[in-house]
Amino acid sequence: MAISFVKELSLFAAATAAMAGTALTYYWMFNYYSLSRPAWRYTEEEGESRLAAYKAVREKDQIHYRVINIDGGVFLQDKLLSQLETAEKLDFTFMNESIRVECSYLDWYEFENKLSQWTGSTTDDELSSHGPIISFLGSNDYHHLTLALIRRFRMPFNVIMLDNHPDWIKYYLGLHCGSWLNHVADMKTVQRIFHLGGNSGEFEDTGFLCLTPWEHLIGERAKIKVMPAISCFTGTLWPKVEQVTMRDRWHKSMTKDRAMELFKPHAEELKKYPCYITLDKDVMIKKDAIQNWNSGMLTLQEVLVVLEALIELTCGNILAIDIIGDFTKMMPRGFYRSYLHKSQHEESINNTDQEKATAVNQETNILLLQTLKNSFAKQYSQMNK
Repeated sequence: MAISFVKELSLFAAATAAMAGTALTYYWMFNYYSLSRPAWRYTEEEGESRLAAYKAVREKDQIHYRVINIDGGVFLQDKLLSQLETAEKLDFTFMNESIRVECSYLDWYEFENKLSQWTGSTTDDELSSHGPIISFLGSNDYHHLTLALIRRFRMPFNVIMLDNHPDWIKYYLGLHCGSWLNHVADMKTVQRIFHLGGNSGEFEDTGFLCLTPWEHLIGERAKIKVMPAISCFTGTLWPKVEQVTMRDRWHKSMTKDRAMELFKPHAEELKKYPCYITLDKDVMIKKDAIQNWNSGMLTLQEVLVVLEALIELTCGNILAIDIIGDFTKMMPRGFYRSYLHKSQHEESINNTDQEKATAVNQETNILLLQTLKNSFAKQYSQMNK
């Protein structure tokens, strides 16, 4: 009888474990695929209608600014803030550590819902029709929050990303600052993604082979176009991926003419659809941007000419731009957060001088802001002639 009881108990435990495993798998997969399928249903007819409404507004001369304060990094930059006096300031500091580097689906959706609540809308279509939305988000540990900003547009558009890292790894247990672009690539609203300036070892790491979205990188219908900083990626399946380097020679700085040449083959689709630009300052050398991750190879001047070229080629039809990559010290709580910090912040285990980093990043942010203002003003003056 005792043996029978043990068998029944074992079967019950096995059944419970199987049910729990099934429930967790359903939860993870449901949330994973939901990230690329917002609650609103997108149809091509509605998308084209919204695109037509966007293009119908001729006077796109109003730039709307946002400061999404999560880690306080932007609020350390007094000179920058003085140029953002009219900015919409949203305080998410209460979520700082819970969404830094990586977060659960519940925490990510809480951020998105709060963003909709505090901005008074679930979409930025109408706001961006009068001019671009420029947002500052602080540390690049929060780059996965860009997905929430991109999901606020319900028309067909392109995404242009400047980043030293791929950020497209398939990760199923939540959302990571290195996994969000994969969800963007699955969105029906996103027509094309241009990944610019990558140079980190993660692109060629064989450990990420099975986690790389090759379906979006290989073939004539590949949605992601890759333009590395100085050299094409090799190994694994990279020879099958169409690539062109941003610099025509690794030691020669990129000019505006070079930038225009790079995008010339894509000029038609850049004019057909508006663009969303996301800029992670880790794409730059350390002299121009001090942030929480390892630095890239592009200079600030090269990034500026790329932005100028893109605004010119798109005739100023930019929906929004987010700028991240400010340094702040991470104060992790618990073993797992400490592990994330030490294992992924390769060059900044809190040994970076905060005051120096803030000064460097503030100067870079101001130059970025001035360049964007001037480039948009130039386009708007031409449109209104």
